[in-house]
Formats: sequence, structure tokens, C-alpha cells
Amino acid sequence: MNGFRTLMRKELREMVRTRRLLVAVVLFFFVGAASPATAKLLPKLLAMLGSSPDSGVKITLLADPSVKDALVQYVKNFGMLPILAVLMAMGSVSGEFDRKTAPLLLSRPVGRGAFILAKFCAPALVYTFLTAFSAVIFYIYAAVLFEAVPLADFANLNAFLLLALLTFLAGTVGAGAISVSTGISAAAGIGLYIAFAMTAMWVSAAVYTPAGLSINAGRIIRGAELVKPVISCVSAIAFAWVFLWAGIAAFRRREI
Repeated sequence: MNGFRTLMRKELREMVRTRRLLVAVVLFFFVGAASPATAKLLPKLLAMLGSSPDSGVKITLLADPSVKDALVQYVKNFGMLPILAVLMAMGSVSGEFDRKTAPLLLSRPVGRGAFILAKFCAPALVYTFLTAFSAVIFYIYAAVLFEAVPLADFANLNAFLLLALLTFLAGTVGAGAISVSTGISAAAGIGLYIAFAMTAMWVSAAVYTPAGLSINAGRIIRGAELVKPVISCVSAIAFAWVFLWAGIAAFRRREI
């Protein structure tokens, strides 16, 4: 993996220079801060608006919002972040060719495998830190507005969400390495997102795929027993590895 560290530093600098890092920080902060606030205030706001004389409708809350509602909102909001990962990674490989920087980089003692891995590992490192950042923000807000979330369960919940996010990132980078096309890379990432969402409808089969991560995240919130969580995690890692391996193998054969 010649030049991997150098390429990692380059990718991280590019995330800062192009403000992709700033966008990611803002969105992860929003997920952590807005989820408990939305769960706390939105039902009451809807009830107030629906109970106004002009509306002709009266809405009554059956129960006060709880920390479980905040966790549900957190998972829903976090579930949109894979789209962010796809959009930010879809041109990571093809962009180097469009800017004519790929031939320059690869003419130096830089391995092609390191080139592709850096495209995955740099944002993966950032998303890992930002997931922890978002989780801390949520934990503080939830403790203030509701009650403290059980740490062990919350840590497992975030691990599932992060692993799913990294799977979509790997799919996007791998497809981009195979095709060197922004459109195909984006289609692969979004197609993967849709496929896993549809697979999650069949729980008995989904737990053997990365879609089981979202299923087990929901079971954590409900306090239910997890269903084959290790298999879901291993399958997600295997999916990510296959996408990256296929991308690296194809990229090594590509003429620059």
C-alpha cells in the first residue's frame, strides 16, 4: 500500500478545502440535537395548532413524548445520512480523472489499491468521529429533555447505524473505482440504499444481510431481543469488503 498515508492526508485536506467536512459536521450535529428536540416539541406544537378555533379539529396527545420517541427520531434522521455519504463519495474517483490529477498521482510511487482505499478510509474515519459526536450531542439533549439513555444499548445502536453508513460508502467508492463514472457510482450507492430498505421488510431474510442492522436498531429502541446481530454485522463488513476488493481489482487493470 505505497503512499497510503500521503493519500489519506490528501483526502482529508480535500474534505476541508471543498467544505464537505463542514457540511457533514452540520448535518451530524443536526441529527444529534434536533432529534430529541423534535420528539419533545413537535407533538405539542401539532396539538396546539390542531386545537385552534380556526382549524375545526382538536388533537389530543394520548401520552407525553418519551426518550423512546427521541430515539425513533434519531434513527430516522440518521437514516438519511447514507445519502450524504453517497453524494460526497460518488465523484471521488471520477473527479480525479476529470481534473487530470489521477495520472499525475499514479505516476508516482503510489499503489492503486492505496488510491482507492484512501477514498474510502478518509471519509470513513470522519464519519466515525462524527457519529460519536452526534451521539454525544443526542445523549446530552435527551438527558435534559427526557432522561439518560442506557449507554450500552445506545452504543450498540450507533454501532449498527455507523456500520450501515460505511457499507453504503464502500458500495459507492467501489462502483466508482470499477466504472470511473460519477453517475454509475451514485446509482450504485442509492440502489444499494433502496435494496436494503426493501430487504428490511422481510425480517427473516434481512437479518442475514446488512439490512438487519436497521432491524436490530429498531429492536434496541423497543427493548426487544436482537435477532442475529453478529451475522448482520459480519454480512455488512463482507459486503463492504467485496465492493472495495472488486473496485481495486478493476482499477488495477485500468489503463491510465
